[in-house]
Amino acid sequence: MSLEKYIKVYPAIPDLKTITKLIRFLNKTFEEKKFQTGAVVGNVKADVVDKKVRDVDILGLGPRHDSLSNVHWHNYLNYLIIQQMNNYIKEFPDVIQAGIFDMQALRYGIGGHYNFHVDDGPTFTRKYSSILMLNNDFKGGNLCFNLDGKIIKMETKPGHVVIWPSNFMFPHGVEPLTEGVRYSVVSWMH
Repeated sequence: MSLEKYIKVYPAIPDLKTITKLIRFLNKTFEEKKFQTGAVVGNVKADVVDKKVRDVDILGLGPRHDSLSNVHWHNYLNYLIIQQMNNYIKEFPDVIQAGIFDMQALRYGIGGHYNFHVDDGPTFTRKYSSILMLNNDFKGGNLCFNLDGKIIKMETKPGHVVIWPSNFMFPHGVEPLTEGVRYSVVSWMH
């Protein structure tokens, strides 16, 4: 059985004007330097940002954020992604209902990337992962999966969400961006 069948793409945001408004909010927030960058590696006492592993601007989205705009976008995107997770569950009835417990908006600039990795591990209880693509007017920056040595490049449209199991069977990464800016929203469910 091919693992590829467990990676699903669904339309999530029907209106491109909504995506434009979200990107406008993200750019404003990123310009105000209210975000983190890179990948944190190591333990809690000695976390280090390693841009060789992951080079990206990260904005946490959450229901208890100081910014009401941040809370709004979190709640709206949470609703849309959970709707598509329900479609995933219809396709795979053994999947238990999942709720989003963490969500981040990402902005990749030229050279931005994320090496192959898995989302679940000893310090995380992630069962399902999702990436909501917000644009496609860039070059490079492909979402890729490494399934038993076979590299799968995902072609996604703005407003579409990719959902897959977070476990060790689904290493994934983002190829270096060569032109433009790539926007997406990642979330994890348990």
